[in-house]
Amino acid sequence: MKTMLWVLGFLIVDQGSKYYVASTLNQSTLYLWGDSLQIHPQFNQNLSWINHFMKDTFNISMSAHFMLLMRIALFIFTIMYLIYHMGIDNRRLDSHYRISVALITSATLASILDQTLWGGSLNWIQYTTQSLSQFSFDLKDVFLDVGLISLVGAMLINHEGRLSEIIFLRNRVN
Repeated sequence: MKTMLWVLGFLIVDQGSKYYVASTLNQSTLYLWGDSLQIHPQFNQNLSWINHFMKDTFNISMSAHFMLLMRIALFIFTIMYLIYHMGIDNRRLDSHYRISVALITSATLASILDQTLWGGSLNWIQYTTQSLSQFSFDLKDVFLDVGLISLVGAMLINHEGRLSEIIFLRNRVN
């Protein structure tokens, strides 16, 4: 139940921040750290950085319906994997796992909401460097990255570095 509250909280923060930025800033730019870090709302209809990369590099684009099905499948796979993993270990998730799962789940749900409600993603954080011309993202992307990194870290810490046991659900051989 706590995990679902975390998911709902992260989802509200993500969608609320998009609504606030879209309604107040519109097309203006707020500079936070020189020219490197800015708040600049930008509507992304490519629906993912992978699709944007594929379109720019190979001129290949995935349809919106395919992307939505992939996101729903990822969400279902994540939930089923965790239910199965918890059933094998027969224990509750500790706080590291709970927050990691909440971040990943809320990012996946936010991505589905972006596509269905907004028709794309409103990326409002912009990072620019000399080597990287421009990279736009939103809190959902931050939630997903932090969630994945913390989940892998929690797995490594809790299972003493035996990540392959977790990924492939193998039993330890003594």
